[in-house]
Amino acid sequence: MVTVGTEWINSFTSACPQNNLSNRDNAAQGFGSAMKSRGHNWKFDWGNANAWETDFRDPAYGGDDANTDGGVDSVDFAYLATHGGAGSNYFVAAFGTKHANCLWDNRQAKLGNANLEWLVLDTCHSVQLPNPHIIWSQAFQGLHMVLGFTGTAKDRGGRGWDFGRRAGNGAKLSDAWLDEAYSWWYDEYPCVIACGRDKADAENRLYNERITSGYGDIPHNQIGYWKWRWRS
Repeated sequence: MVTVGTEWINSFTSACPQNNLSNRDNAAQGFGSAMKSRGHNWKFDWGNANAWETDFRDPAYGGDDANTDGGVDSVDFAYLATHGGAGSNYFVAAFGTKHANCLWDNRQAKLGNANLEWLVLDTCHSVQLPNPHIIWSQAFQGLHMVLGFTGTAKDRGGRGWDFGRRAGNGAKLSDAWLDEAYSWWYDEYPCVIACGRDKADAENRLYNERITSGYGDIPHNQIGYWKWRWRS
């Protein structure tokens, strides 16, 4: 059994202006519900004004990501559904209320130094090619895998349930995400990144890890290789 946390934003306040969305709750809650139906522990679900960027920011940068009421690093598997964007060496996710910032910047993340192993970012540009390892390298501090999109992701809800059903049953995680998040019709191209101590380790984890695999965490200073795959 793994622990699960979900956060989602459909409505954005005037303090954090973004275009409102419609199905971010369906995506994140679908994942949580599917995992729960497979016997896993869905610990928290925060949405709109109750979803805070401090839940993703490490305490070293003034955040609270290990708090047990909603910190992303307090669970094994987390799912965030909102707007997202990437620069050459960072990713940001948009939150609907300013607590304390409107944007979570992954350069202020140390994911997995408490608990987190797998993170789904159901947003645009969350695992952006061609160099997702540069965007994500600092944030992997025991984290195993980030599952997201290169390019845009449409505001659709069904993939959360579909992916959670398969992940919760012990499917290979990258296979399940690429299958369920890909859409030729909507031009959605899912992408997954994992790390390893060397090339063989990274490839093994990326292509084969399941929630039941039992792969150990890799300290940040022992990461020797990055590997990613995508569907287009």
